[in-house]
Amino acid sequence: MRLLNTIIHVFMLATVLTMTAAAQKRTYKVEEASARKVPAWVNSAGKDYLCVTAAAADIEAAKAAVLEDIKKQIAQSIATRIVSESLLTTSTVQTGSNMDKTSTLESSILSRTARLPYIGEISLSKVSDYYWERRRDRSTGLITYFYAVKYPFTEFEMKKLVLEYQAHDKSLDERLSGYEGETDFITSIEQIGETIGELGLLQAEFDSLDPRYDRVQNLIAKYRSLYDRITVNIVQEKKGMAVACLYLDGRSISTGQRPVFQSECLTDITYSYEGNSLVIGYNDEYCYEDDDNTLTVRFRAGNKYISGTIRISL
Repeated sequence: MRLLNTIIHVFMLATVLTMTAAAQKRTYKVEEASARKVPAWVNSAGKDYLCVTAAAADIEAAKAAVLEDIKKQIAQSIATRIVSESLLTTSTVQTGSNMDKTSTLESSILSRTARLPYIGEISLSKVSDYYWERRRDRSTGLITYFYAVKYPFTEFEMKKLVLEYQAHDKSLDERLSGYEGETDFITSIEQIGETIGELGLLQAEFDSLDPRYDRVQNLIAKYRSLYDRITVNIVQEKKGMAVACLYLDGRSISTGQRPVFQSECLTDITYSYEGNSLVIGYNDEYCYEDDDNTLTVRFRAGNKYISGTIRISL
């Protein structure tokens, strides 16, 4: 009797499952498909490939959604692997705040992994198989397209991309460390601006969650502050000629700029560079003892101007 009850119970369960599946199937009708039978790989997980599906109002939108999902899945897989290997290397214990740090680290890595060249090269032309259906909802008549692809992604490719990321990440660390050690070796006004521009590009490599993002931000501010420490010093002045030099924290620096001159009486002002020195020539025949016999020389430093004033000897 117990056996009979068990058989009845199993039969009833199978009937319910069959009815449920049938009910689910009845929610839409497949009007057209790329194959007579749904391939076995659809909605399955397999070694060395991803199965990605999407549904949309038209076939092109479904393809676009699938392509985007492939990129996201691969980027997430790489980010997860990198975080996992990082934790193994540092022997991090995932408890409490460390779990939050791990999540933050993964989010930061994911945003950068998504920009790897490999991700940009992902294309539906590389799929090993695909399947699609044109579906009509039985209750609303709404048409949707279901699209599925089998995209090759091997363990070898995974390891290769992880190594590519790690090598690039190491190079970013080295670049950042290099910039941090160069502020005492600036040789020109132009070098400051060029370095700030390069640091802006470097900062774009990091997600705002990455601690290095703030390090670069602080470094940019540090380089900008160098402009405030540049002075124009007059090192020599005699009738018809003067020599000016730029100094940064007491060190002579150069510039290739065309200086701006201002004087109420001097004419025929000329200039040339000799090393880091600006040699200025002028005609003072229209200057008089009671005049303001000065010459101001001005340079641009970032978004400000720095200047020095020469008092002319008659």
